[in-house]
Amino acid sequence: MISSTQSEMQPLSSSPILIESSSINSTTITNEPTNSTANTSAQDSNNNTSLSNSHSHQHHQPQHASSSTTTTTADHHNKKNEKGEIIYKEKKKKKFDATHYMALYDELMANLEAREVFSNYLKKACTQEPMLFLNDYGKYSKEYAKYRATTSTSNSSSQQDVSLKACKILFDSVGALIDLYIRPGSERELNLPSSNVVQIWDQEIVPLMQGHLQKQEKQGKKGSETMETKLLERSQSELSESSIESEMSQSTMKSLTDLFEMLNPDVLFEKIIFSVNLDLKIDQFPRFNRSKELFEFLNLQGEAFTRRIAVDISRGFNVDIRYKPKDLTKNYIYDRDIYFGLSLLEDSPDWQAMKNSKSSSKAQMFHSKTSYVFDSGRKNGLKLFKIVTLLPYPVEDVWKVFKHVQAYDLKGTEVTGIETLGYHEPGTLGNPKASQSALAYFTADEDDDESKLTNPLVVRYCTTCLNLGPTFKKRQFPHTQSTVFDEVLEGYINVGHTAPLAFHPVPKERVMVDIFFVYFMYRVGKNSTRFGHIIYSDVHLPDWLDKLVANPTWKKRCLSMEETILKVLKEKTANGTRPIGENELTDEYSYQKQVEDNRKKYPHRSWYKDYLSMFHKEDKH
Repeated sequence: MISSTQSEMQPLSSSPILIESSSINSTTITNEPTNSTANTSAQDSNNNTSLSNSHSHQHHQPQHASSSTTTTTADHHNKKNEKGEIIYKEKKKKKFDATHYMALYDELMANLEAREVFSNYLKKACTQEPMLFLNDYGKYSKEYAKYRATTSTSNSSSQQDVSLKACKILFDSVGALIDLYIRPGSERELNLPSSNVVQIWDQEIVPLMQGHLQKQEKQGKKGSETMETKLLERSQSELSESSIESEMSQSTMKSLTDLFEMLNPDVLFEKIIFSVNLDLKIDQFPRFNRSKELFEFLNLQGEAFTRRIAVDISRGFNVDIRYKPKDLTKNYIYDRDIYFGLSLLEDSPDWQAMKNSKSSSKAQMFHSKTSYVFDSGRKNGLKLFKIVTLLPYPVEDVWKVFKHVQAYDLKGTEVTGIETLGYHEPGTLGNPKASQSALAYFTADEDDDESKLTNPLVVRYCTTCLNLGPTFKKRQFPHTQSTVFDEVLEGYINVGHTAPLAFHPVPKERVMVDIFFVYFMYRVGKNSTRFGHIIYSDVHLPDWLDKLVANPTWKKRCLSMEETILKVLKEKTANGTRPIGENELTDEYSYQKQVEDNRKKYPHRSWYKDYLSMFHKEDKH
């Protein structure tokens, strides 16, 4: 792990997610920022997140003080009688301010007017192709649904002709989409991960369609005359609907049915739609959500319209991080750790953008407005930090460089004092007879005895010494971590946190730090990778010092991380002209082994897909 004396990271997406109904017990965190605008700086550290067992979905309303001796309060006009007694209070209507709101991706994309504003924003940024594709995909989906209804209700005597006609119309529409957006070198080519759509189209769908058209052409008039002759020669009793249907080629009808299903947009473009929506949500939507273009549009539309696509964050909001303070006392890595990291990747009202003129234009940095407390003894909480950037290299090369540079510190030199204490494959710790499912502990109580369970994922135990300077005690970071490859994301997730390892106690003269971290790197295109890092770091400095150094330290960390990774990528790939060899770089902390051992236990698994199915409706725009 890239070491830092104060590692904080701001999320590009959102650390906590807005509370939605869920059957899973979760911890609710209430945030009541003192400044209501979406563009405010982070709230004062005294305004911290409090952990509770409340599951209220209501915004917390601040109390407004009123005075019986004044005619007007800040929020009300007081009406008095002749004796000066207040009869009633007339609430003063506040002017609508769109910056008090944060738009939600799904709701905005479902609204045609708001979607158009987003599309114009993307056009100015020269990244409109994904939205144009989603628009055309939506039109095709409606077209497909119309012909599905037509073919399913047509008479059996004309079923074959209707099916072939429908397939031909859909075939032409799909071909236009592929040639415009997906085929390499196309006019509006999307930046996509590996996709077999073009291969399926060229090698399976096109030959099948051409075969049906050629067969229809050959039959022509002769085919219809032959059928007419046969019908005339038969007795009237043989002209039942079933006998006519039996004259149809069952193999031809089956082939047409298969072709129709192959043109199903939910099947053919499923992976592409997933990738396009994911990258819009992670990259451009957070920028648009904080843009003057959106706020000007919402101010023009008014409050009623805005409430249909956005949430009011001016008086606080409830967020659900599905993570508990005592999770930092666990020695294993569970699904809940990965899901927590995925929730932080999303955008939410809790993420405040940070400016850093020295970072690349592709990088976005955030810190949480909310302060989180993972230590019951701490009075004031600390922020989450996140960076998300786009690296113009294949995910395979980015992964190799990531493994290599984890032995670097912020200055680009090797970290000392990192000690690996143990490595354990899934199901080899605790009680091996216990369930090895990674979901086994997801809803377990935080006080459950971990010795009764077994480790569902690989765990690598490490400890690191952090030297903060001559005036501070040295800090110790004992931690557990695991790394998985997500089949749907086509990328890697590395997650870890502090673990008070009983077999390797922290020396009395040192202070144990509380850290949660997650790294993401997944394929966006053939030669592009989305890289993200999120961290919560409490090295137990005085509150005033934490507040003073947190943001500058995070900016420095992000800049160093991005520069270091890009530098090694450029050198080892000869400026992108060749792939990095398998054994060309080091993997001192066995990241690849973690991936392979977890893959043996959970082949072809996607934690991101599981997360979406549990906490989100499916994205199809």
